[in-house]
Amino acid sequence: MNGDALVTRLESLPVGVELVALIESLDRATLAGDELAALLAAEHRVVCRFRARAFRTMADIARRYPPDMAFAAVSEIGTALVCTDEEAKGQLALATDLVQRMPEVLDAMLEGRIDEPKAKKFVTKTRPVADPKIVRQIVSEVLPAAPKLVAKNVAARLTYRVNKHDPKAAARRSERARVQRRVNYRDRGDGTAVISGSGLPMEEAAAAIERLDAFALAARRAGDPRTLRQLRADAMVGLLAGTWAGPEPVHRVGVIELTVPLTTLMGLQDLPGELAGWGPLCADLARKTSEQMLSREKQRPTVRFTVHDDEGTIVANGTTSRRPPAAMAATVRAHYNRCIFPRCTRPASRCDLDHRIRQFDGGITEIPNLYPLCRKHHRAKDEGGWRYIVMEPGVFKWISPLGQVTIEDRRRFDDEAA
Repeated sequence: MNGDALVTRLESLPVGVELVALIESLDRATLAGDELAALLAAEHRVVCRFRARAFRTMADIARRYPPDMAFAAVSEIGTALVCTDEEAKGQLALATDLVQRMPEVLDAMLEGRIDEPKAKKFVTKTRPVADPKIVRQIVSEVLPAAPKLVAKNVAARLTYRVNKHDPKAAARRSERARVQRRVNYRDRGDGTAVISGSGLPMEEAAAAIERLDAFALAARRAGDPRTLRQLRADAMVGLLAGTWAGPEPVHRVGVIELTVPLTTLMGLQDLPGELAGWGPLCADLARKTSEQMLSREKQRPTVRFTVHDDEGTIVANGTTSRRPPAAMAATVRAHYNRCIFPRCTRPASRCDLDHRIRQFDGGITEIPNLYPLCRKHHRAKDEGGWRYIVMEPGVFKWISPLGQVTIEDRRRFDDEAA
């Protein structure tokens, strides 16, 4: 069997005995790079199927016990899986939701189209939705695209649609979470500690992280040998404790990038907005953030904003900063507000602007030749052998050094075509 035939067979066989037998028969040492990649994908589909079968078995075990003996079912599962009752309880809750509330998602796992992390996103992100019809609608809109998305992007699409189909409940949930906001801290037992915050307003948290990045980058540019990760952590603790001795960035508040539908701003619809790198922002919060932006109050985060119409066409973009980016860079980042590499969600504000055709090869600095790539993926393209073709505006065909082909759709994730 030649390489192309083997790849096609691994990709086309349904998950079952024949595929498992083929996988077991292969000698990895003799496989080419694209064949190894296809083998890995096939093995992953098999894992997904058996994990889905395990969820069905958990649900069957629970049905053997009366409702008031649910704890016994949990113990039964924990004993079989050699895990704590608490872990077993979480597994059973996930299994029950998949079997009873969204069987289509479980079927997708059985077919090897999605894995457990993605299935878990369907369950957790839709739990606040009480109406089963709305849950089914959300699943029908997101599930077809889920096999080609990472779990984080599946979660973003689910969050967007929960906000879209149940906007008032989404706003109430957000407000409840904000009321319960708090700082958590704990000893890790190794001489270090964890500090985290929950229930924070997303737009304020986004600005805070961006501001923290600015402190870390300022220290790096001043010659500090620590890594950016170390500098972010040290700057956070130092700023809170009043001991930060590193340089400060140019005095400014944090910067966030907000994209919002025009009809939401006008109050005609309750479609969510989006904070680049963070995800959907429910309509009420998108409007409030926009109002704060327009008020230009002191000490508000700087907002780089994009407004689009129902067709996804950008009708306005700009910034509240006194020192806006160059017009060309702002236009590029308004159209592609995240790194265009497959699965990457790095905001465009933290990306390089890549010359698709390098200047060395005759490319010129103009909008059609510029796309945002984070530093890691910029190097993967310029030094690591990755390349991409623009198939149509917002749709990129990426080819890996081993010959894998990935179609990346970087149009607005809430478009029906996405």
